[in-house]
Amino acid sequence: MFNMPSNKYSQKAGPLYGLSVMFNVEQENYIGEISQSAGLRVVVHDPKRMPFPEDEGILVPPNALTHIGVTMIKTKKMNGVYGSCYEASDDNPIRTYYQRVFNYSYCEKGCYYTCLSKEIVKQCKCNDITLNVFHEFDMIKPCSVKSLQDIRCVNKVWQMYVNGSLACDPACPMKRFKKSFLNNTQNYGKLEVYLRDFSYKVVAESPNYEFQQFISDIGGILGLYIGFSLLTIVEYLEFLLDLLKIICLSCVRYFHKKNYNSIKE
Repeated sequence: MFNMPSNKYSQKAGPLYGLSVMFNVEQENYIGEISQSAGLRVVVHDPKRMPFPEDEGILVPPNALTHIGVTMIKTKKMNGVYGSCYEASDDNPIRTYYQRVFNYSYCEKGCYYTCLSKEIVKQCKCNDITLNVFHEFDMIKPCSVKSLQDIRCVNKVWQMYVNGSLACDPACPMKRFKKSFLNNTQNYGKLEVYLRDFSYKVVAESPNYEFQQFISDIGGILGLYIGFSLLTIVEYLEFLLDLLKIICLSCVRYFHKKNYNSIKE
């Protein structure tokens, strides 16, 4: 559960069956002008995927007992005509710095950083060394902190990334861990990470209106239209027949009356 090469697994859910860590942050060794806070930065993630503490981490302060309950949420997104997402597989991988060096599998955050790095190289013609995630860019010149043009271009692309306007496709299947934590003030620092329960939540996308339903609705409407059309045609034919019958009867009566008057004279 807590280390990928290890065979240790949680057999039950709850605080008594998780990871318990006691730590000493040694605050006397902190430099106040540099360190604004003391504590641990904890990331709960899939052991096969690269962690990103700066984006996903939870700050665990000292002098407190911190409980972190974990629940897995799996999101299934739809591709094709319903949306745009990336189907990661062995035949269709994304090669990032994390996979090449640390042998981690595909992760959404690594994919976004790869997309961001590619966009910086594409627009700025330089490589942001803080995003060294794509090994093909190792031969490209790094963006210079002395170049105002490079700084403005990199900041522009970063702003696009923050606003979500970059064309980066999310993963179709995604797994994340929902954390809920509670701090109890104590005279020591202790961290407990555990599974809240053995169930997990699946969030799956489904089409609201499928093509088969569209064809079915069209067929139903067309059938209704044809039915009304045939009924209308039959009614018109019946009306014409009745009209013709009335005209014929009127003509017959007229000729009979005329012949009767001729014979009487």
